[in-house]
Parts: sequence; C-alpha cells; structure tokens
Amino acid sequence: MLFRSDWKTASDIWSVGVFTYQLLTGSMPFTDFQFPNNPRISQIWRSILNDEPKFQGSKWENVSQDAKDFTKLCLAKAHHARPSAKDCLMHKWLTQTDVHDRFKGKSLDCEPFKYETSILMKAQTINTKSII
Repeated sequence: MLFRSDWKTASDIWSVGVFTYQLLTGSMPFTDFQFPNNPRISQIWRSILNDEPKFQGSKWENVSQDAKDFTKLCLAKAHHARPSAKDCLMHKWLTQTDVHDRFKGKSLDCEPFKYETSILMKAQTINTKSII
C-alpha cells in the first residue's frame, strides 16, 4: 500500500516543500520544539503528523506570497491535495518574475576542466582525499 505510485509522487512533492521551506527560511518546517538544536526523531515525526508549518514571523517577512503559496501547496498533509510535478513547474512563483534580465545571462567564456594526464588526475584525487 505504501508503494502506490500516487503516494510516491506525492511524497516527492512533499520533499520539495520541505526543501523549499528550509531554503527560504533556514529552518525546518517540522521539528522538536522543545529541543530544536538537538531534535529527537520521535518529536519530528509527531510534528509532521500533528503540526502545520508556520508561515509568519521574521523569517518569512521578505518571502513573497507566491513562494509561501508554493511551499504550502507542496506541504499539504493530504497527498491527493499536493500538486503534480508539472503543476509545480507551472506555479506562478517559478514562472513569473519581476526581474527583467532573468534569462539573459552571459555564457561563461572558459574551457571545461580537463586532466592533462592520468598521473596528474591521480595526484589531484589523492590530494583531495587528504583534505577531506
């Protein structure tokens, strides 16, 4: 029952809502309100099931109403109430902007990075691993 395709797609859209909320505010839509800096998984699940995300307060002051609407739609509790991926891509927040040069960017004038030799590639890979 949990692997029906309408649930899987709706779950993906819900995840988009969670990511969008986090990117717009820097916080999670569902959390352990008692211990927000060290949340307990059980409390996060409880919050997901019982709480509605908050869309007011200082973190939302400079967020457009369209962005809030998009996020709310994606986070709808009922999976059948969430938009499809196509509907998400057609949402006003993603299709309309008051920035006049949004799609008039300049292409980068550079060559893609290429390894000169396989030895150099191996050396750079080793150096990267030692940094990590």
